[in-house]
Amino acid sequence: MTIELPNCSLFVKVEGEGEPIIFLHGFPLTHEMWFPQAKFLINNGFKVVTPDLRGFGNSMIEINEWTMDDFADDIICMADKLGIKNFTVVGMSMGGYISFNLIDRYGERIKKAILIATRAQADDEAGKNRRNELIELAKREGKKPIIETFKKILFAPLTWERNIELVSNVSLIMERASLNGIIGSLGAMRDRKDYVNLLEKINFPVLIIHGKSDLTSPISNAELMHQKIRNSKIYFSDIAGHMVNLEDAENVNKAIINFLNS
Repeated sequence: MTIELPNCSLFVKVEGEGEPIIFLHGFPLTHEMWFPQAKFLINNGFKVVTPDLRGFGNSMIEINEWTMDDFADDIICMADKLGIKNFTVVGMSMGGYISFNLIDRYGERIKKAILIATRAQADDEAGKNRRNELIELAKREGKKPIIETFKKILFAPLTWERNIELVSNVSLIMERASLNGIIGSLGAMRDRKDYVNLLEKINFPVLIIHGKSDLTSPISNAELMHQKIRNSKIYFSDIAGHMVNLEDAENVNKAIINFLNS
């Protein structure tokens, strides 16, 4: 279905019955990256909500500047329109940054959180400069070089050797990002707040999932979150990189269902 929100039309899939779980995809991806988790959780009695974030997949937007607040506000507006008051949020990478924004500004709506391949720290100056370089590259040459750049760093070396089909499938998903989505999201990630101080204030259960071969976010980022979030559990995959939920789907699903049922 499509939900009309301020400044954008948000595409969202709502499947299953039970406790609601809202999945927030990474950059530059779509709701399709959650297929293994959505199918599994629907079959285990949960309502699964998987939107395409603004500028990705079927969620259209004309502007190309926004903030993490805007991303989070989209999700709350969506939840309100769907009649969902409280929910578990699952955020991967950029989706994790949006999750922290939700926790910070709408914490009363969050029952549990699952943070996948993400970090609480803001970009340092080098990181901001790299985002700016990618924005300028996208403006000059379009989305293709951005997609190629991320394709190289999303997967563990083992995945390139053993599951090239997964790499190809994710590449097709990334092609569905709009140029506006890429430019706007890079700017929002560049300017996001630092949430390290928020970690110790989180008072609901959190599951942290990370691949040990993540090329974009070292596992030390996940260890920091686990250290500071009092009521947190972890699953660290021995075989996965940044796309841990797809590279190690069976074990990730087991970790998620055990967490949700605990």
